[in-house]
Amino acid sequence: MHYDLINQRITQRLFNFPYVGPFLSSLSTKVPKAVLDFVVSRQLTSIWGPVPDEAAEKRKAEDIEAMAMLTRFNGGQSISHKTISYLKDR
Repeated sequence: MHYDLINQRITQRLFNFPYVGPFLSSLSTKVPKAVLDFVVSRQLTSIWGPVPDEAAEKRKAEDIEAMAMLTRFNGGQSISHKTISYLKDR
């Protein structure tokens, strides 16, 4: 894998910085859930291409919500700066 060729989202880039990543992880535990959900949804929506119909749009929304829930499970967003290393491990 050529790490320099990955099209990273802005939050992925920020979480990789030594001081910014832990700060953002800490901050994400303090912002209202609605704000965090909005940011996560925007970031994850950018991964999908156009959807052909309503059913696909519904599946996309369900997938995004499931990923957001997994990230929040047991306060997982507080260690996002540590788990982002999966990009380098690929």
